[in-house]
Amino acid sequence: MARRGQAERGKTGAPALGDAPALAEQHRLAGRLLEAEAQCRQILAAEPREPNAIHLPGLIIAHQSGKLAEAIEQLRRAVALKAEEPLYHANLGEMCRLAGRIDEAVTAGRRAVALKPDYPEALSNVGAALYEQKDYGADEGLGHDPDSATMEEVAAMRKILIMGLPGAGKTTLAHALAPLLNAVIFNADAVRANLSRDLGFSHEDRVEHARRMGWMCDRVVEAGGTVIADFICPTEETRQAFGDAFTIWIDRISAGRFEDTNRMFIPPGRFDIRVSAEGAPQYWAEQVLARLRPAFDPQKPTALFIGRYQPFHSGHQRLIEEGLRRVGQVCIAVRDTHGIDGSNPLPFFAVKQRIEAALSPHAGRFVVVPLPNITNVLYGRDVGYTVERIVLDEATEAISATTMRQLSAAP
Repeated sequence: MARRGQAERGKTGAPALGDAPALAEQHRLAGRLLEAEAQCRQILAAEPREPNAIHLPGLIIAHQSGKLAEAIEQLRRAVALKAEEPLYHANLGEMCRLAGRIDEAVTAGRRAVALKPDYPEALSNVGAALYEQKDYGADEGLGHDPDSATMEEVAAMRKILIMGLPGAGKTTLAHALAPLLNAVIFNADAVRANLSRDLGFSHEDRVEHARRMGWMCDRVVEAGGTVIADFICPTEETRQAFGDAFTIWIDRISAGRFEDTNRMFIPPGRFDIRVSAEGAPQYWAEQVLARLRPAFDPQKPTALFIGRYQPFHSGHQRLIEEGLRRVGQVCIAVRDTHGIDGSNPLPFFAVKQRIEAALSPHAGRFVVVPLPNITNVLYGRDVGYTVERIVLDEATEAISATTMRQLSAAP
């Protein structure tokens, strides 16, 4: 009877139940939220446990009203009905992150990645949540997981280890790579000569030297910089002491000039790039650059954000991260309003600098461009893009650029 009823609805021109979830999603993506919600109600009237029709209203609730707690409960119902669907876990994680429930966001996001390891939106969500987890950890007792592969996929890695036997070419590659990343270099010999003169070359001293090198690198990263550590790091214990990093193994020679180091050296079990004997240092520096700072692809689907960003603040950041989650990459267009009044004190390049610093974990997925002082956005018939408003939680929506300008004004 159910199949007959669906067929009869198809004859009248209404969608069959099998097509209705897809149609509801099309309405949502086009910004027709009332139509999407009505479509979901129609589905649930026929199938009260249809997970797609439960999941979609959760997104609509969040985007229309910013009622994140209600949206989260709706998404949890969908997850309970279809736990194998990575999209549900990913969206649940993002809503938890926007609501400040960071530990729940990390858990849901990791479940999405476990179900679909190559899911870029889920990877992005988990990376953003992990960064926020690090910020909130002191107050909420949350730990930061530096070994997460998600962090390496999502964040622009700024702690780089170049390791290998003596004489393999570590320092040469470090000096070729540093200008491309605007990075600081810590060379192990220089650190030994200035800060670790109390250490020798026993295995225990090498582990301590690696720990000190890692600690110094972590301070640079915490300050927002990029750092390259150039040293042998011969064993798994020394690599663990150094800590999580984007690891480049210089595997160009079979033996170095120090026999005791040759005997001690154990090839790494995990590395991000293995540098062979073929290819000049500049070639390998470019390969590393492509991994750490991927280029923006102007032909991929892209969301457009237009604003003054005077100044760029955490509310803007969350808004753009939501655009990244939905579309994959964004173009941030900064209106040229510098100096027209007291509310526009920053020139374009000052705005751009703040945006790029805040969004550095998403390098390669956004571009910042100048615009004239756009005051009207007009369009004709539908030509293949969607105009949509993003509504965030109340606390984020309340962030005021005016207040920030007042706090940063000269006395």
